[in-house]
Amino acid sequence: MSTLLSLFLIGFIQTGSVGFMHDPLVEGVSLKFGAEKGLRAHLMISFSSGENLVDSSQYIYPSGAFNPTVVYDTTFYREYSWINLGARAEYYLMNRQWFQPYFGIGIGGRKESRWQSDYRGEVDTINTYTPEKVEANYWGPTVSTGIDFYPISLYAKIRNSEIPFAKAISLTVEICSYYLIKHDFKGVYLAGGWFGFYPEHTFSGISSGVGIHYNW
Repeated sequence: MSTLLSLFLIGFIQTGSVGFMHDPLVEGVSLKFGAEKGLRAHLMISFSSGENLVDSSQYIYPSGAFNPTVVYDTTFYREYSWINLGARAEYYLMNRQWFQPYFGIGIGGRKESRWQSDYRGEVDTINTYTPEKVEANYWGPTVSTGIDFYPISLYAKIRNSEIPFAKAISLTVEICSYYLIKHDFKGVYLAGGWFGFYPEHTFSGISSGVGIHYNW
């Protein structure tokens, strides 16, 4: 059984890539493996946990005064954790020497819990920072199409020369659409996402994706 599995994996895994990828739902370490022309599996993951500083305070600004009156001012640490996961099946078309198009379907999502300070001001006279726990838990399917570019291979083509490692580095540009089947949000989330996925609480859309990989 193990011999048959090994033969299958050897036949299936003709090429592999490791690097970083960002799409509308997932950003993090990226791993691809599969056929050079044909089906490839694509896994993406990033995560973190620890503590962040939270502010609980209130200041009163009397009319005409330069310094505020401190009602209370406390800072403390609270735990946070998040994980961002994605998995795809991607089909790669014919390799065109310095680029290779593909299309794929998959799933992506994020689960996060943290504390933050919610700021509220009253006509610039009273400023209050209130600790608030925020949570996000969302996932949904994705459909994407894109191109892997090989800049070193393009350079070799322009120079009409041969470079052994011409396809070692690839740059990915894609269009990715998504629809959130699950979307649970608690509180006004003010962080997360390269391009401000929050605080809009977007449930579906289409956007771009980018990545860079080392190939073997």
